[in-house]
Amino acid sequence: MAASVIFTEGVQPLRKYSDQNRNSARLSLNLSGIDSSRSRYGSKKSPPKASAQSEQLPGVTILRPLKGVEVDLVKNLTCSLRQEYPLFEVIFCVAQEGDPSIPIVQDLMKQFPDVDTKLLIGETEVGVNPKINNLIRGYETAKHDIIWILDSNVSIPSPTALLSSVRALLSPRIGLVHHLPVGIVPTSNGSLLERTFLNTAHAKMYLTINKIAIASCIIGKSNMFRRSDLKAVGGLRHFGKYMCEDNIIGEYIWGLGLRHKMTGDLALQSLGDSLTVWDYIKRRARWIRIRKYTVTAATLAEPFSESLVCGFWAAWAFYRTLGVPVWKFLPVHFGVWFAFDYFISSTLDPSVLKQPVRYFLSWVVRECLALPVWGLAMWGTVVEWRGRDFNLRRDGTVDLATNKVQHHGGRWASLLPFVRTRSPVRRKESSGKLDDPASEVEPLISVGTNNGSENAPHNRRSRPSPVVGPTNGENVSTKEESVSPVSLGPSVAMHKI
Repeated sequence: MAASVIFTEGVQPLRKYSDQNRNSARLSLNLSGIDSSRSRYGSKKSPPKASAQSEQLPGVTILRPLKGVEVDLVKNLTCSLRQEYPLFEVIFCVAQEGDPSIPIVQDLMKQFPDVDTKLLIGETEVGVNPKINNLIRGYETAKHDIIWILDSNVSIPSPTALLSSVRALLSPRIGLVHHLPVGIVPTSNGSLLERTFLNTAHAKMYLTINKIAIASCIIGKSNMFRRSDLKAVGGLRHFGKYMCEDNIIGEYIWGLGLRHKMTGDLALQSLGDSLTVWDYIKRRARWIRIRKYTVTAATLAEPFSESLVCGFWAAWAFYRTLGVPVWKFLPVHFGVWFAFDYFISSTLDPSVLKQPVRYFLSWVVRECLALPVWGLAMWGTVVEWRGRDFNLRRDGTVDLATNKVQHHGGRWASLLPFVRTRSPVRRKESSGKLDDPASEVEPLISVGTNNGSENAPHNRRSRPSPVVGPTNGENVSTKEESVSPVSLGPSVAMHKI
């Protein structure tokens, strides 16, 4: 942050030139993100001593949602089982029987018999968000109040990551702990673009916003929070109607007066050949399109954080105020911007130093695609996620789409949604209304035992859902789980950031 302050003070004589001040502020934010990455992740720090025996540490439940076999899945899951912490359980949640990840999980459970683990197979529909539907059983059967949701496509290698995160969560006025997602090991062009985005533009803004703590800024790769903090709205079920549930959960906890905290651990995502260039474009467009209804003001301002928009705007400002020719200014601007991005990217993933030319080309393509992808995202209200189409609604919720039609007044309305700077959670809080998740319906799912018993009662709408584990020898009682519906608002033709 010191570099940011020094730079800001250095441009004070130019305050009368408003355009230059705006660009100085953006550069100041870049410097703040770079400084934060260097201080937090740049130097090797000795991990905290796991003096858990002498500390009064609460128990933790780690939830790992799975669907298919992600790149480096074994490594990703193993990191949870190697944590040096006195009391924790790991629950693997799989939506469907026959998922190819199940044998991998079962093998890992055998390799770590001393770790309290469970494998839950079968989802519970509480909304349209597939991740929430997959997680809800693990969430509601967890033994501990502290929940750590860790996506299956990321790993946190440090065996003391859990200890560090719990210590951070126990700090005064902290309600959520999260980790910076970092892309590594890309082997396709699309994955290379994804790594460039994650480790530069996204990382800078993510670190800066969380450092100055002006608002909630969360991505759901690795989040730790307390179930008791979500109890007032019915727990995780309440967030099943949102596609960007991570952001909404963060906003809700922030609204309780609790803040977020990051540790020095990174959530590493092995990208491999998981994305083509078109996959990357669709992925980026999808999450921008979702965010335009949840964080509208920030999404509309997003192009002004990109090098092309800032560069041409700054070039015009410097030409008008100081007479600096555009052809002289732009090479310096892009050179400095690239140097900043290269520094932060190499800090987070040193492997980029081995292929500087490849990194430079991916950086150029990513910067050139940023504005067109944003425009594509703003033009529409339908998103596709894991083979299913969803229609976005202006309150931040989504509906399953029966066909790809535009709602909310057509494409022009989707381009210029009502400018609301408050999140959906805050809008509902300010109106004094929250969805009531308390109403019950007939049971949809019955839970079987790990020995394949099918004597649990179920009606014609039920489907058996096996529980594998736990490995510590506990018996899992057969029970019937009732589902509380979450209101999705008025029906509008059954219709991720």
